[in-house]
This record gives sequence, C-alpha cells and structure tokens, in this order.
Amino acid sequence: YGHLRRDMREDLSLDAALDAEQGRINEKWGAIYHYVTSSRYCEAIKRYFDQFGRENVHVILFEDFVADPVSEVRGVCRFIGVRDDFDFQTDVKTNRSGAPKSATLARAIGPNRLTSFAKSVLPRKLGVQIKTWLMDRNTGAKEPVPESTRARLRDTFATEIADLETLLGRKTGWGDPASSPPAKHPAPD
Repeated sequence: YGHLRRDMREDLSLDAALDAEQGRINEKWGAIYHYVTSSRYCEAIKRYFDQFGRENVHVILFEDFVADPVSEVRGVCRFIGVRDDFDFQTDVKTNRSGAPKSATLARAIGPNRLTSFAKSVLPRKLGVQIKTWLMDRNTGAKEPVPESTRARLRDTFATEIADLETLLGRKTGWGDPASSPPAKHPAPD
C-alpha cells in the first residue's frame, strides 16, 4: 500500500482500499492491490513446506530482519551452506515507502513519455540511480495507520496469525497491540 501511495498508483485511504479489495479482485486488478489476500502467509508457507520439506525452507520475519539484519543475513548464508563471515552492508535503506512530498515529482518520475525517453538514451544503471535518488528524496514519512484500522486488521488476521504461529512454532507478536514481535525465535507458549 505504501509503495503504491508513493508511486501515485493508489489514491484511496487504507480503509477505503481494504473495502475495495474484493471488487478489485473481481475486476482482475493486479495482485499488488490485494492487500489482505496477499498478506495471508500461512497457506503459502505451508505449500512450500509441503512441496520442499520444512527443513529446506528458511522463513524470516521482516521485524527480525529490521531488528538485526546482519544476523538474519548470516542465518540465510548458513542455511544455504555458504560462508557467513562477510562484512554485510545493511545500513543502506532502499525502496522506502511513504507519501510523496511532491505529487508532481512522483508523476514525473513514474511511467510516462519523459521517463520512456530517458530510458532510451541513458545507460540503464545510470537511469536507475537517478530514479532511485529522486524517489528517495521525494519519499516522505509513512502515513500513520489509525488505531481503528489497526484493530480492523488485527480482527481480520487473528486466525491467520494464530495458524501461522502454530505452523512456524513461534510467536510473531503481530496480533497483540501491546507487544512487538520477539527479537528471536522462542517456542510458542
């Protein structure tokens, strides 16, 4: 949602977009607009476990990655059997989301004739660097999610979160408004 707002591709409030989701699905909108549907992780992860075996799937919670990115990247390296003693650069923030500071600039660097022309004359790497630089400077703070919307989402995902925690054998902290996800992976109570 935040990335679509940043790119001027979503003009609805989060609540209105949630209300519109089923209609968008029925109208064959892209999956990127299926905010709730694409956030149901339990069944998707279960399919991976069933297909490849639990021991061959490494799940990382975003909150764990944010809390300790180096440990999480090293855990991936160990999981796939490669060295983990590199100096990982995890301080660079990329692909941030948030409301654009300037709608005009957001539209100017989005898909249009000017950017199509720029792609045809600039080396790809330089074009990506320029667009990334402009987007980074134009991305403002994330829009706050009202508590009523948070409560709605907690209700929507309550069963999903419980099932996911059971599947993963750990707490996520996602359904509890008073807690944040645990830093590491304790077994569920």
